Amino acid sequence: MAIRWDKEKVRSQAAAEIARTAPGEQPIVTFHATANREGRMRGPRFLARAWRLVARRFGRNYFVSLTGRRVAVHRLGGAFRTRIVERYRDLPRGEQGGLVRRVREGGLYDRLWLALPGEEATLDCEVVHYWRPELHRFLAELAPAAPLAPR
Repeated sequence: MAIRWDKEKVRSQAAAEIARTAPGEQPIVTFHATANREGRMRGPRFLARAWRLVARRFGRNYFVSLTGRRVAVHRLGGAFRTRIVERYRDLPRGEQGGLVRRVREGGLYDRLWLALPGEEATLDCEVVHYWRPELHRFLAELAPAAPLAPR
C-alpha cells in the first residue's frame, strides 16, 4: 500500500522551500516520487511484495518541482518524517536538456528515470497514479516530446 500524500501539503511545503531559497519564484508543478533501488525482485510473490512495501516505506522520497527558471529536487526525511530535509539538486531550466531519460506509465505506479548531473547512475523514481496529472504536466512543460513508454 502506498503512502497517500496530501497534495496541498506537498505543494505548500515545496513552495515554502523554493521561496526560502529563491525569493519571488513559484512552482508551476510539483509531484512526489519515491526512489526505486530494488531492481527486479525474485522469489515467491508474497515475499517480493513484502520487500517492495518495506523498500517504499523506508526508501528515499523526493518532491520534484518545476518553476519558471529551474527544476528543484528536494529530499524528504522518510516515510514518517514528511518534511523537506535537503535540497538534493537544483538545476537551471535551460540546462536540463537530458534530465528525463525515460518515462514508463504503469497501472498503479509510473516510472521516471532522471539523469542528474554529477551522478553516474540515473535516479529511478516511482510516481503513484494520483500524481499522474502533475507528472504529465511536468513532462509537457519540460520537454514537448518526452519519451513515454506504454504499460
